[in-house]
Amino acid sequence: MSGRDLHGRTVRLPDDMPDSKGIVIVAFQRWHQHEVDRWVEMVQAHAPLPIVEIPYISALFRPMAGFVAQGMRGGITGGDARTRTITVYGNQRALARRLGAGVDRPIVIAHRDGVIEAITQGEPTPEQARSLVAALD
Repeated sequence: MSGRDLHGRTVRLPDDMPDSKGIVIVAFQRWHQHEVDRWVEMVQAHAPLPIVEIPYISALFRPMAGFVAQGMRGGITGGDARTRTITVYGNQRALARRLGAGVDRPIVIAHRDGVIEAITQGEPTPEQARSLVAALD
């Protein structure tokens, strides 16, 4: 899968992941951002793992990708956050099905060398964050 970070660079996943292990958070709706932020906070409280945020947007909106990216850059001003935010356009339901999840909540994945070690979905809790981090120990 490939997308663009908020600096406009093309990123191929999992090949261009920032480290051999880390956390990937896939969000399907704008209103998921609050949960994404809480996941980032909770995971980082347990371990300094690299985190990639993937706004996974319906392919129907691909013609408006420039407008979408501009709006996201307006809300995400930090360089690190812009680098770790990789926008991907595709079939949301198909991706969620492949991951054994739904599109109603963000999907959080612990990966090692691009291989899924643990996956969860739903309201972030300290227990889930610890479990994701432990899967990478």
